[in-house]
Amino acid sequence: MTGLIQYRILLVLFCFISASAFAQQATTIKATVDKNKILIGEHFSLTIETTIPENEPIRFIAIDSIPHFEFIGESKNDTTNKGGSTIIRRKLLVTSFDSGQWVIPPYVMADGVQSDSIAIDVTFSEFDRNQPYHDIKDVEDVPEEREQNMTWWIVAGIALLFVIIMVYALTRKKKAPATVTAVPALTAYRIAMQALQALQTNKPDSKTFHTTLSDVLRDYLDSRLALHTNQQTTNQLLHSISAYLLQEATYNNVKQALLLGDFVKFAKFTPQPAEDDFSLEAITASIQHIENLQQQQEAAAQAHKNPSS
Repeated sequence: MTGLIQYRILLVLFCFISASAFAQQATTIKATVDKNKILIGEHFSLTIETTIPENEPIRFIAIDSIPHFEFIGESKNDTTNKGGSTIIRRKLLVTSFDSGQWVIPPYVMADGVQSDSIAIDVTFSEFDRNQPYHDIKDVEDVPEEREQNMTWWIVAGIALLFVIIMVYALTRKKKAPATVTAVPALTAYRIAMQALQALQTNKPDSKTFHTTLSDVLRDYLDSRLALHTNQQTTNQLLHSISAYLLQEATYNNVKQALLLGDFVKFAKFTPQPAEDDFSLEAITASIQHIENLQQQQEAAAQAHKNPSS
């Protein structure tokens, strides 16, 4: 009888150990975030961690786009060995410009193992109810009589200006032409750099700041590369400059700066000072990168044209 009890105890221990070993050897995938609620445009970290037993082949999860979210950056796969298993960890920097509650869907492996879905709340900055509310004023029609009076004054002013010019032209004494020293015209790059320096020195309100940033970039591209971007949307502009910003970090930074500018201009979003500084640095770096690339290409073309020099 004692032998039968010992046999049953050993059988139970064997089953427990086998189940524990099987559980330890199962492939798992886990997705986590450092925050589940963000303001529009705020960044958060998404971590994908895969644990693969040593007796199974190593495989990686494809990180695709997520609806309502934008990838700002990502780290390389961090691979470690622990407890007879390989742990693959990857971190992504994510943001969103769509308000509401959105879900990061599960990441699924080929064998059906998947992570949990994650809900993220994307909200606006809190509204200060103690501040007075200012509604948008309606468009006012100008009375017809005022328009007629304005037209008369414009015509009278033009006539008076014409008379003054004629009297001056008939009575002035001719002078010897003054010597004019030609001043070299500023390059598109120099104009852009001066405009960005002025923007940093005398920083205006957020809407004017981000509008000017976009205009400086567009004016430089139109003058330097003849891309005609002033009539393009933000997405069209990003497509136009993608061939000149081959460095992924530079392209992602200017993309984030332009999208943030759209949100400030059209959604009345108020960014933090650090976000303004980031946008200024991103636009400056993109213009410098394109200018260096153009100068290199021009130097190479000149060397090819004059090989003996």
